[in-house]
Amino acid sequence: MKNRSFGAFGETAVEFQDFDAEEGKTVEVVKYASVYTEREVPDYELHCRVRDEIADFLADGFETEMNRHMEVYARMWDDANIEIQGDFELDRAVRFTIFHLMSTGSEHDDRVNVGAKLLSGEEYGGHAFWDTELFMLPFFIQQNFGIELPSTLEIIILLFIFAAEILGELGCYFITYPYWDSMLHTTTGFLCAATGFALIDILNRNSRIKFQLSPVYVALAAFCFSMTVGVMWEFFEFGMDRLFHMDMQKDTVIQSVTSVMLDPTNSNIPVTIDGIHSVAVNGQDLGFDGYLDIGLYDTMEDLFVNFVGAVVFSAIGYFYIKHRGRGKLARAFIPTITEEEPEQTPE
Repeated sequence: MKNRSFGAFGETAVEFQDFDAEEGKTVEVVKYASVYTEREVPDYELHCRVRDEIADFLADGFETEMNRHMEVYARMWDDANIEIQGDFELDRAVRFTIFHLMSTGSEHDDRVNVGAKLLSGEEYGGHAFWDTELFMLPFFIQQNFGIELPSTLEIIILLFIFAAEILGELGCYFITYPYWDSMLHTTTGFLCAATGFALIDILNRNSRIKFQLSPVYVALAAFCFSMTVGVMWEFFEFGMDRLFHMDMQKDTVIQSVTSVMLDPTNSNIPVTIDGIHSVAVNGQDLGFDGYLDIGLYDTMEDLFVNFVGAVVFSAIGYFYIKHRGRGKLARAFIPTITEEEPEQTPE
């Protein structure tokens, strides 16, 4: 090795090395790595611990260290191996998943999380690891807040997360399928209305007055809650676009614009330009068959489909209360408080 340098970029460690290679000659590079965190040793001992362990590796040699790793994996496979006879692809997929579990978990530290692996491959790319926590959200709510989620609602929440984060963001469904975003916003309006409806029930814990409020009032409150969540989400999208240039408010290509700013007399008269098939910015044609609207159409469409979802569930909730909770459809989407069984005192 001619030159060797090490750099740390945030949580990423990078090592640079260069050497002279000759044509036709094979070069073998053996790299030893040791990983410690402040969980295992104090920060002031990290460098020394890693240095000493690397020195031990060099003294023992590559073959000795490789044999130790193979022995550890052999023991883990003996404990965790699953074999599926007659289906090679399924057997390989299951074993591949087990391998990731063994690689990312630690038998010495129960605080280490299993890394996100997407559907296949090594990683998400560093921008969506929190999806793992999102999939745990229904379980977290039920365990920590004493709220019982109906099975139908829980399944829809998990499917929604998968459709939005995995398929929408990582699978680029938002781009491939134009109405994917609208479908998800409609679902959001429906679920948020169910949540707003349930809040009245959850906050009003006394079962004797649970349904004393007017059905119209409860339905209206659920509708307003859903629309408020929708508006707040659009604020969030605008903020991300404005501050971080994320383009969460997708643009729309239109062939007509109307604006009072086009009025040459400055008389606040709207002027319309039709038949737009080309737009240039700084002398460069954008290549679109029309004018590039900056997110307005996307925002209004999102709010409209959110409105549709909110109206649908608010209507369902109205009849649910009007008939004193006998509606099976609404009950499948409304969270409830987990009833605590009273302690029985021995006589």
